[in-house]
Amino acid sequence: MAPWLKPTVAAIAAVFSLLVAVLTVGWFAVAGFRRLKREAVLWRRIGTAIRTATRIEQLAERLFEIVGDLMDARGYYLYVADGKDADTLILKAARHAAEEAKVRASYSGLLAGGHEVYSPPLSHEARSQPLEVAFVNVSGASMLAVPLIGENDSMVGVMHVGPVARHRVPRPVLDTLRSISPALGSLTGVTLERLRLHEKLRETVGYAEASLVTAKGALEPVEFVEMFLRIGARLVEADAWLMVVFEGRFSRNRLPSCEGVPSSLAERAIRGLEEAWHLRRSPRPPVQVFDRGSAGDGVLGALIRETGSARAICLALGEEGSLGGLVYLLKKNGLPDVSKMHALEAIAGQIGIELEGLRLHDRIEVPYVKALKTAVLAMDSKDPYSVGHSARVSKYAREIAEEMGLDRNQVEGIALAAYLHDIGMAALEWDLVFKDAPYAPSEYEAMKAHAGIGAAFVQPIRWPVPLAPLVRHHHERYDGLGYPDGLKGDAIPLGARIIAVADTFNAKVSARRYRRALPFWKALEDIRVASGTQLDPQAVSALVRVFARKRADRDRRGKALEPCWETLACTRAVRERCPAGGGDHRCWEMEGVMCHLHGGECSQCIVFTEYEDRLKGRNG
Repeated sequence: MAPWLKPTVAAIAAVFSLLVAVLTVGWFAVAGFRRLKREAVLWRRIGTAIRTATRIEQLAERLFEIVGDLMDARGYYLYVADGKDADTLILKAARHAAEEAKVRASYSGLLAGGHEVYSPPLSHEARSQPLEVAFVNVSGASMLAVPLIGENDSMVGVMHVGPVARHRVPRPVLDTLRSISPALGSLTGVTLERLRLHEKLRETVGYAEASLVTAKGALEPVEFVEMFLRIGARLVEADAWLMVVFEGRFSRNRLPSCEGVPSSLAERAIRGLEEAWHLRRSPRPPVQVFDRGSAGDGVLGALIRETGSARAICLALGEEGSLGGLVYLLKKNGLPDVSKMHALEAIAGQIGIELEGLRLHDRIEVPYVKALKTAVLAMDSKDPYSVGHSARVSKYAREIAEEMGLDRNQVEGIALAAYLHDIGMAALEWDLVFKDAPYAPSEYEAMKAHAGIGAAFVQPIRWPVPLAPLVRHHHERYDGLGYPDGLKGDAIPLGARIIAVADTFNAKVSARRYRRALPFWKALEDIRVASGTQLDPQAVSALVRVFARKRADRDRRGKALEPCWETLACTRAVRERCPAGGGDHRCWEMEGVMCHLHGGECSQCIVFTEYEDRLKGRNG
C-alpha cells in the first residue's frame, strides 16, 4: 500500500468505527426508550386494573389481558394465597384459548406417547413456586410462572402462563415481566386484601338480608291495613274515617288513624271509644250503622255531629270476645246497600287479620331490637375509649331532634337509629374496628361498608319510623361528598343529618388511643365551622341552642352541666362502683373516680372542659 494511503485508510476506519459505535448506542437508546415507553403504558393499564377492579375474578381477567398482549399462550391461571393458609396458593381464576392445549400425559394409565388436555392443578404450595419469573414444570406442561411477591417477601400469588415452550417466549417479554413482577406483586397483594374484605362484606350483607327477610315481611300488614281502609271508605263513599286499636301502640304511632277528622277530635274519640256503650252489646254484629239519634250523647255522637255527618258505619275488628279495634266510616248522606255491607264485613275481617300480624311482629321486633342493642353494647364495651359511644350519640341526637320540634315518633326513631348507627361494624373484623391508629386508605374504604351493612340489619324495624335510611346515610355530607351514596342537602334523610351532627360532636369530645379529646369549646367551634359543608346547618344550630340553654341554667352554676354519669352515658355497673355515680357532684374534685373505665381523664373530659369554659365566661 502506498504510504500516502495509510493515513486515509486509518481515518476511514476510525470514522467507520465511530459510526458503528454511534449507531450501536443509538440502537440501544431507541430500544431502551421503546422499552420504557412500553412499560409506562403497561403500568398505566395495571394501575387502571387494580384501581377499578371490584372482584378478584375481575382483577385476574384484566391482568390476563395485559400479559396476553405481551405473549400468546393457551391459558392463563391465577393462584392466590389462601386466606386461612398462607402456605397454599388456590386457583382463583383461569382463562383458556379457544383451542385447548395438549400436553404429554403425566400419569400412568395412558398409552405411551398419548396426550391429554391440560388441566391446571387446583392448588400449589407457595414454597414450590419461584421467586422470580421463570419456567416451571406443572403436570408435564412447561408453564411460565410470574410470581407476585408482597410485603415481607411473602408469596401473594403466582400467575401461570402456558403451556408454552421456552424458545417461543421472546427475551424482551421475559425482561419486561421480570421488571414489573416485584412491584406488581406488592400492588396485587394490597388489592387482593381489599377485594377479599369486600367479598366478605358482600356475603355478610347477603346473609343479613336473607336472615331478616321474614322479619321484614312481618311489617307489610301496615300497608295492607291502609289499603283496606281506603277501599272500605271508597266503597261506601265515606266523607271521613277514624280507626282506633285498643291494645298496643298501633292507633297513634304506627297506623293511619284518621282522615277527614280533626286531630283534636280524633284524640278525644280514641280516648273515649273503648268505654262506649255500643261496644258492650252482645252478640256484636261485625258491621253496625248509627245515626245521630242512635249514637247517643257520648263520644260517638260527638264524632258524628262535629264532623257534620249524618251517620257512622262501625266495623268491628277481630273476633267476638277479642275485639281488636274499630273503624268508623262517616257519611254525610246516603246509606250503603246490603251487598256493600257484606263487603264491609269481609274488609273488617281482613283488617283484623293484618292487625294480628302486627301484634305478632311486636313479639318479634321487641326482642330483635333488644338483641341489636346488646350487640352494640358489647362492641362499645370492647375498648375503654368507646364505652358509652352509642348511648351518647343517641342522647345528643334526641336533644337535637327535640330542639328542632320534631314529633314524638320521629324523636324516638332518631334516638334509636342513633344508638344503632354503628351496628354494621359487628360484621367487620374487630382488629380493624378497634385499631389503635388512624386507618390506612384501604382500611378506611373497608370501614365505609358498615353503613350499608347496618342498614340491612335494621331494615325490619319500621317503628317508630323506618330506621334503615337513617343508619345507611349517617355518613353522608351536607355538601354531597359523603358516603355511601353521595347524597346532598335535603336529599339526606333529616334523621341521618341529625345523627351525623351528634356523631361528629361526640367523636370530637371523645379521646382515642392515638389522640386526645378536644375541649368542649373547641369541639363546638369545629361543629359550627362544618355547618353547611359537612353538617346540616339546622341540626348544628339546634345543638348549639341545646347547650346554650343548659349553660344559662342558674341551677347549674358551680356544677357540671349535668351529672357526669349522665353526660358520659355510664353503664349501671360503673355508676354503682364509681364514687361520682348516681349523684350530682363535681367529679373532678373527688378521689377514686373511675374515669379510666371509659378511656377518660378529667383534663380532657367534656364534663370538666365545659365547666372550665363556663368559668371563663364563654357561653356557647
